[in-house]
Amino acid sequence: MAQTQAAIARTQEVAQQAIKRAGLNGVFPYELLNSSTVTPESNADILRFSVETDGPIKAARLANGYAEAFAANKYRLDTSSLSRAREELDNRLGELRATGQAKTQVYTDLAGQAQKLRTVELLQTRATVI
Repeated sequence: MAQTQAAIARTQEVAQQAIKRAGLNGVFPYELLNSSTVTPESNADILRFSVETDGPIKAARLANGYAEAFAANKYRLDTSSLSRAREELDNRLGELRATGQAKTQVYTDLAGQAQKLRTVELLQTRATVI
């Protein structure tokens, strides 16, 4: 699992967000990917982000930005299907209300499913960055 997560971290999208989070101009995603590593820790669900560049402060900012960008991307991926499903249910509930079917069993059932999805979304946790 951690190996797969490390591979996901090595994308242009995550690298671009890492640079943005680090607040650095003039660094390109391919440069970050070429000067960094993402290594899964054995026997743990932990990734180690490291960056080698011209100066320890810049390297630390990029490594921290990289880890934060990965965590944000992972959370978005983990919750996107839940969000889409809930939006579809909310749209259907709106259609039922618009046609006067808000007191039907179908409406009640769908509203219950929408609430369950909201609860699951809220229970999703973000990855911790240390």
